[in-house]
Amino acid sequence: MVDESKETEFKECLELCEKGVNMCRIKAGHLVPSRNVYVKDQKWLCYHSDMCWNSDNLHKASKKYSFREKVTAEMCLSVILTHRRMLHKSVDFAAENSSVRDKFVKGLQYLVDKRNQRHVYFDEERWLLDNFRKADINKNGRLSFDEVLKLLKTLNLQISNEYARALYTVIFEMAHK
Repeated sequence: MVDESKETEFKECLELCEKGVNMCRIKAGHLVPSRNVYVKDQKWLCYHSDMCWNSDNLHKASKKYSFREKVTAEMCLSVILTHRRMLHKSVDFAAENSSVRDKFVKGLQYLVDKRNQRHVYFDEERWLLDNFRKADINKNGRLSFDEVLKLLKTLNLQISNEYARALYTVIFEMAHK
């Protein structure tokens, strides 16, 4: 019962993330007009950007009285984005209220946790099947000997061409009996 209600709550949060939430971006110590912020394909955070950013926007803005009149700390959130080259970018937002912010954050956290779990559990069988599918260049469901050789190199298996040819011939004959 508890797991079911938690799952329903996560689904609601994910739907909110996919649908999007109108949030004001915080830039240069000011609130930028409200825009839709959403998650696409459960992995891309989408928001309007002019490509300029400063990692201390929220701190700067919080010092201004005009900002504190419009926004409370409970309405704010920062998303830290990481690029492959280990570059980090902080994007600050202000939601319309704390409950919307909490749901959006919970949905984002669920997606991040789900993605991180994929890195922890390596499914070797799936990895092999994916590599076999990639090796099937003509997409006929069978691998030619040349495709098998490329697959062996991709998998970093050091087998001589003669041994690979012998195995391929035996398996090919077994499949056609």
